[in-house]
Amino acid sequence: MSAGDQENGGDKPREAAVWPEVERAERLARGAALKWASGVFCQPEHLERLSQYRKRESQRTASVHARLKSMVQSYLEGVGWGLEQLREARTELKEVSHTLKAAELESDGNMDCVKSLDRLREVSINHRQLLAAVSNLPRLYSVQSMVLETERLVESRRLLEAHARLMDLEWWQDDILWQLHGAAGTPGSALSSEDQELVVKYFSGVGQLVDALAKELWAVVSSSLALARQNPTPFVSAVRIVEREEALDQALLAERGGSGGGSRPLPPGRPRCWRATFFQVLEEAVSARFRSVSYLHTRGPGLAGHLSALQHGIMTDLATVRHLLEHCVPTHYQLTAAYLRASHHCLHTHLAQVSSWDLESGEIFAVLNWVLHIYNRKSGPRLAAAGLVWNVYRETQTCWSCFGSPDMMGHPELVTDVE
Repeated sequence: MSAGDQENGGDKPREAAVWPEVERAERLARGAALKWASGVFCQPEHLERLSQYRKRESQRTASVHARLKSMVQSYLEGVGWGLEQLREARTELKEVSHTLKAAELESDGNMDCVKSLDRLREVSINHRQLLAAVSNLPRLYSVQSMVLETERLVESRRLLEAHARLMDLEWWQDDILWQLHGAAGTPGSALSSEDQELVVKYFSGVGQLVDALAKELWAVVSSSLALARQNPTPFVSAVRIVEREEALDQALLAERGGSGGGSRPLPPGRPRCWRATFFQVLEEAVSARFRSVSYLHTRGPGLAGHLSALQHGIMTDLATVRHLLEHCVPTHYQLTAAYLRASHHCLHTHLAQVSSWDLESGEIFAVLNWVLHIYNRKSGPRLAAAGLVWNVYRETQTCWSCFGSPDMMGHPELVTDVE
């Protein structure tokens, strides 16, 4: 064997080791060819067609080679086009890099010029703030007189007029703060604390007016039962103001409630949530009515009179709320139901306090009889079990079949609200 043959023979195992799939595919092809040839040339006379088969297979092999060559050529052309695009992109990136470096050098050279403009920027900001102040001078001059006039309106309980003037003052304050905020520089920049404190201090009377108006409003709400029988106009005005404030709170929260740095801030003291405060004051008024009932002579025989006074006071107040105050507020207030809840809570607390005393059997029976028969059968057991003697309650459990006295919570006009 020559040296070339040895070399070629030595390359085959190396190629087979590198590409084992090629050797396996070749073995499979040879096996398939032998199987096909053994089936076609199984008899000697079939060898006459050997030349035809050879020619046909040669043509098929040539066709396969041509298709492979065309496909490889197409792939090579695509690879060449891609390489050309990469070379062009590389060239463009070099140009962009050189341009950026030149721009950076030029920017570094202009830093001194930019720093020299800081003083001009400060002057411009001061100019815009002064312009905003000059344009609002008529408002600023009339603030003190507006505050004094609004104070007189509040003191005379002309609440709607006072609230209208107060809203004007708040709008002026908010508008001036926003103008100064916009004149402070770029959008989103905060107003300096000194300027903001100066504006707030100048409009300090507005915050005092808000407190004074709120004090008058809650005084009206607290005395709503007495006003309803005499002149409900102040109570109606108070409810209208509460609804105005609630609508304004919701509108401001919807407009400026975003957390973005460029959003307009809420005015000072917003939101006020005066509707929630309205119901809190109403509950405190109910509690004060309970405290106003005399505790004198409540021991012994006086306990029944005390409970009778409670019944009369509660029913009188509920009738006033039902027939007078309910028509002075929007329907979604459900004022009668709110007053019922507050009365029930105060009554529960009061009876728990009474039951904590050292009561005699007659007094315990009087309390249980009032709770089960007069008040309401649905709340009676809970009130009784809250602090009264449970054994006495079990002895009087035969009274449980009654629904509730029409003299109190079983009244036909209160059944819906009680339910």
